[in-house]
Amino acid sequence: MTAPTESEAASRPATDPLALALAPAAAIAIGGVPFVTVGLYRVGFDVPSALFWRALFSFAVIAVAAMVMRTPVTTAWRNGGGRVFALALTIGTLQTFCYFQAISRLPTSVVILLFFLYPLVTIVLQRVVFGVRAAPLAIAAGVLILIGAGLTGSGTLRLEGVRLTDVAIALVPPFTYAAYAIALVRVGGGLPVVAGAGMIQLGTLVGFMLLALPGGLVVPWNVDGWARVAAVGVLGSAFHVLVLAYSLPRLGPTLYAIVSSLELVTVVVLGVLLLGETLSVAQWLGVVLVLVGILLYRPARGGRPAE
Repeated sequence: MTAPTESEAASRPATDPLALALAPAAAIAIGGVPFVTVGLYRVGFDVPSALFWRALFSFAVIAVAAMVMRTPVTTAWRNGGGRVFALALTIGTLQTFCYFQAISRLPTSVVILLFFLYPLVTIVLQRVVFGVRAAPLAIAAGVLILIGAGLTGSGTLRLEGVRLTDVAIALVPPFTYAAYAIALVRVGGGLPVVAGAGMIQLGTLVGFMLLALPGGLVVPWNVDGWARVAAVGVLGSAFHVLVLAYSLPRLGPTLYAIVSSLELVTVVVLGVLLLGETLSVAQWLGVVLVLVGILLYRPARGGRPAE
């Protein structure tokens, strides 16, 4: 995660092109996770068990990478890795668990709409807590993404019979993920990428283990189950966490949040391609607005907008 702090990154004259390319790639990978995990829930997996196995496979991949690259884990722990671990164990675990719990209780369209408050929440937290001003284009991008998320889910956006407690759970992820991203940059921005990713994944692994064990850990019982767990662990978690550790400090929380919104587009497009879903004109307009929002807030030629 070696990179300048958020305040320093905001004034840098150039944006890391690799970080800018990896962030949307990770968002696309995450967007495919629901289509793989749905098979696990159909055979009796609960949320904590699915998240535990996902984290375990991811941690194994990152641990191997750390050994191959001879990453100084002990030194990294002392230089901020321990605090990154604590953040992942607490806020990281909480936001992921609440997101998947909300998905199991509410229409997916409602959960997605609320989650994509995340870019705007990031902008507000940056301003209120650290005094970091957002560029007008960043605010416009966040608004377009939120409107696009609402239109995309408009075909199934139903609130009848929804309990306030479930809505409260669904409101946790955008706020905790925004706070989590901001804190990771400030606490672990100086860590080597693999070390930072390892601390993040170890924290969530321990967190999901603590959630899964009391109710009984569900174990994959056939090849299909293990293949699905491995797929979401490698592409949906290990790749994502490594990109998070690399790109987040280099792009800053605001730009990272906006670019990561490509996840929503991925979910919609895969729903059409894999499930044969048909979208209305309003839903396609929502997809377009999300893409416009992502493309709107891009680094200026030879530089990046201030956050």
